[in-house]
Amino acid sequence: MKYFKHNITSVFLVLLMFALFSCESSSTSEGPQLKELLDEAKTSTGAFLRVASVKSAAFDLADKSTAAYTIKAEYEDGEGNSLLESVEFYVAYESFALDPQQRETIKETKDPFKTVDASAFEEDSESGLPTATISVPLSEAVSALSGLSMSDLGVGDSFELRWKVNLTDGRSFSVDQSSAPVSSGFYRSPFFSRVKTVQKIPADEFTGMYHFEAQGAGVFGWPTFETSFDAQLSVDPENKLNGRVFTAKPYPPGASGFDLAEIQVPIALGPTATPTSEVGTGLGCDAGLAVGPMQNSSQNGVIIDVNDDSQFTLVVGDNVRGDCDASPVDVTYIVTKL
Repeated sequence: MKYFKHNITSVFLVLLMFALFSCESSSTSEGPQLKELLDEAKTSTGAFLRVASVKSAAFDLADKSTAAYTIKAEYEDGEGNSLLESVEFYVAYESFALDPQQRETIKETKDPFKTVDASAFEEDSESGLPTATISVPLSEAVSALSGLSMSDLGVGDSFELRWKVNLTDGRSFSVDQSSAPVSSGFYRSPFFSRVKTVQKIPADEFTGMYHFEAQGAGVFGWPTFETSFDAQLSVDPENKLNGRVFTAKPYPPGASGFDLAEIQVPIALGPTATPTSEVGTGLGCDAGLAVGPMQNSSQNGVIIDVNDDSQFTLVVGDNVRGDCDASPVDVTYIVTKL
């Protein structure tokens, strides 16, 4: 679903929720009986930390001293937005290497390396929600990981940031309590981000019209997007270093709960390009059907030449949450500039 890029008034939000909740269960001629999950997600997830915008989505290796992952976050719960105690951040690391056996990993920190207290949140004048700008400097992430130093970093390394929302009543919410309707769409509350170390890509490269050609089918034999389609690739306003974005509709006509989805893809040295985050379809059986990053990170691909934007390989993870008793499937697209 295309992310809302502006604040939504209370009246419009009420109308939107009413429209979503009024929809009947959906199905297609093939595949499982699907239902819309947003209302269930709101009940099971008691607090949201919505990523209203991303000010910096990657770590720029050309400027390590100031490199940071920065988001504008909005907090919401069902009790007048009064239960927030703190937001805790955890981090894990994986170095880039073409051979998966050569990649070095550091497990997620046992204790949070960064805590943002409720006092850092102030009511936003437009949305009315408690809002804070949260920045995670590269230096803090590196310092939190035992055995890692700035000199170890190279282009394509990954820092996996996970955050947990703690409430004053003792409850906590993180990735395990999030579903596809919560992690994407208006709520856009993934509790997780994979932040890459990158080199800046010129704004006039990897932009323009591209042809996408699927090399196989996705879950249930459905096309993840259309099997063959053209789309405009443009600079991602949330990641101007190396981010690109295009729009496409997941699954066959009539199967998705929403229309066009906005797919964010970083361009970097590596075997493939893959979306940065999950995009919910609005439908599912339990956890929710969603497309997102590739699931088999060890698969082989073509090294992306960041100086040649004529063609690249995109791998999309389909059904990344393993919903409807079906395993995730990676679908490869050959993307060619027109």
